[in-house]
Amino acid sequence: MMHHAPLDEWMAAVEGLDTDERLTFPVPVGHRGRGFGFTRDAGLAQTRHDGVDIGAPEGSTIVAARGGLVVYADNGITGMGNVLIVLPSDGSSALYAHCVAIDVFAGQYVERGQAVASVGETGFARAPHLHFEWR
Repeated sequence: MMHHAPLDEWMAAVEGLDTDERLTFPVPVGHRGRGFGFTRDAGLAQTRHDGVDIGAPEGSTIVAARGGLVVYADNGITGMGNVLIVLPSDGSSALYAHCVAIDVFAGQYVERGQAVASVGETGFARAPHLHFEWR
């Protein structure tokens, strides 16, 4: 999902789900931090930041920005800690990284606004926040 189109079976599974293209802010108590682009300092200054960081106290609730199918819920992506990826019906994807806990599992359907994870400081994070990407 991070580098390739979703599988046809996954697209069939989300057909008609949550067709409203607007996004719900994924951390209701959060505040926007670092944005897109070359916004890093020190050793990572030449590495592009591909999402937005949303600061919040550790353990704060993360909600689904849109409904869809959970296609990944694990910690196997270097630097991102615990990661959740949700596939909405339009074939885009929502990635939630640095979670202290993930409350859903791959193969599960989630609804917009449903609690799916908690803000953390896992992976290469230096403070509690959600790294959120819409691809």
